[in-house]
Amino acid sequence: MNNFEQDQSPEKPAYSARLHYAGAMLWASFLAACIGSMVFFAMFDPAQLATITTWQVTLSREWGYTIGFFAFWLLTLLSSGITAFLLAPCKKSGKAGKHDK
Repeated sequence: MNNFEQDQSPEKPAYSARLHYAGAMLWASFLAACIGSMVFFAMFDPAQLATITTWQVTLSREWGYTIGFFAFWLLTLLSSGITAFLLAPCKKSGKAGKHDK
């Protein structure tokens, strides 16, 4: 085999399927958190939300937006992770069940 034939051989991708799914989950949850925080903070002011809490918290608007965005991102990432887990194919065991004939 010469060098030209070696260069044309298919290579494995530089990333795994797990990394691909993680990137898809992070990107989808990021976009959902952006939209969710825009809608939420269009209706509620973070400075006023800090005054109605049961504990006294002094937050600037910027910190309120930041904490709110990351809370939305964590929530949507959790949702994406659960969805990916539930959509993963089942591993087959060597045993046949009563429905596998």
